[in-house]
Amino acid sequence: MSLTGLPRELRDAIYIYYVTEEDGYHYDLSSGKLRTSTNERIDTLSLMHVCKGIASEMRGVHFVNNTVHFSTTPLPTDRGSSRARHHGYLLEDLYTAKRLVLPWVRQYISNDIAQRVIDRFPKSEALLRHLMSTKRRICQGFEQLGKSGDWGQAPSFHRDTIDELLNLVAQTPAVGELTRKVLERQGFRFRHEQNVASLYQLHPIAWRLPNKQESKIVEDQSPIGPHNPWRERVRDRTRYYISAASQAADFLSKLQQQHRVHIRSVDLHETHAAISYPECHARALIPFAIENPKLKIIRYADLWGGVLTSLQSARFEEHRSDPGQGVGPMRTMYAWELTKTIAPWLMEAMALHPAGMPAKCFTLVFKGEPELMQPILDIVIEDAAWQDALQTKSDRQEQPPVPDRSGTGYKRHSCYQFEGFPGLMRDVIAGNGSIQFNNCSAQGWDIEELFEANPGCSDTADWNEAWQSMRLQAVVPPAPQTWDAILSDYVQEKDDA
Repeated sequence: MSLTGLPRELRDAIYIYYVTEEDGYHYDLSSGKLRTSTNERIDTLSLMHVCKGIASEMRGVHFVNNTVHFSTTPLPTDRGSSRARHHGYLLEDLYTAKRLVLPWVRQYISNDIAQRVIDRFPKSEALLRHLMSTKRRICQGFEQLGKSGDWGQAPSFHRDTIDELLNLVAQTPAVGELTRKVLERQGFRFRHEQNVASLYQLHPIAWRLPNKQESKIVEDQSPIGPHNPWRERVRDRTRYYISAASQAADFLSKLQQQHRVHIRSVDLHETHAAISYPECHARALIPFAIENPKLKIIRYADLWGGVLTSLQSARFEEHRSDPGQGVGPMRTMYAWELTKTIAPWLMEAMALHPAGMPAKCFTLVFKGEPELMQPILDIVIEDAAWQDALQTKSDRQEQPPVPDRSGTGYKRHSCYQFEGFPGLMRDVIAGNGSIQFNNCSAQGWDIEELFEANPGCSDTADWNEAWQSMRLQAVVPPAPQTWDAILSDYVQEKDDA
């Protein structure tokens, strides 16, 4: 009996068995194609070529029954010039330049401009009102303009807010010359006859895979930052990584809709620190999740290798760029930096659903060995408890607080992480929500016990000082791992002695 002569139910079972790969499909960046877990070509679709009837019955079966995996991958050296490989730094320099200009252009923020920005980014209202009602020297004096958590926004939405605001303000002719003066005082340079205001027309998308042409446009229209020949030399010898999420978005955008709507499961493996604000790259997948309600996305972030290393890898590059320090030990990470390094990932994951990600479609999972994970989660939960207590302390404070010019009140304190942080961690502890820490256990906290344990803290400033004192210890990976071993993955070739 031929295959077509079998009952449909039996044929379907054969199709599923035939196409299913034990470890699913794995994306290969160099070829732009899906392969098996052993990097072999997928041959299971050849059955579809037997006849049109079987091809019709098998349509989409392979995607329905195989998880599609994407993993952080080194940026290929043939993807354009060395500046293309430094695309992430171009974006960071561009954002830095815009943020430096922001306090100086506040006089050009009209009520109409402010309302247009607020309509698009509702959580930006406090920031806009602060800029419009505060003197420039005060705005300059407080770095909170760059701290998205203080203003209730995820970092990428905070950057988008500043980007949109400056784009509207730059329509005033005087802003171009003002921009030149401000940035030149900060050590930036502009090319001959460069249209300074053109930098406000740049809206690079962080998760888009960089290519030579796009990077050149950003480079040509951006101001030139202070030159450091040692840093450029080191960057040419640094291995940069592309996030799994950005690769997934690129692959799905090139896959025809009639095929991608059959995908049911996508696993993103963020094993290394990647370029261009990788914590926000899952935003690129929102349109595909809306298009395909049955799609389930799990983003696995290696807590040490992919998240905490984002801070240390940047320091590692700076360390290698300094001829006076590159031969000595590198500065370590401290406990007060842990939650602040993890926080952008938490904030971006929280922002996905309000931005359009369907409910229960996306999950962020921090992963690692139990002995590596548990100490970090304990600190994160303790920080959530201290922020919860800080907020309660502010509400209970009998004396009027010291006049605050930052615009953020008690949120300016370093023990404040971001809006909604305590509630988020309660959900994590309860096993609710879209964020998980693998191989960990956790318990809640009691604010009153914290207050009793710190009787000398009479106001929010005391509370913040106590938290800072508690977080001065150094943090290193448990043996046999070391920072040197982890960071060796980011060296393209051995540095000269």
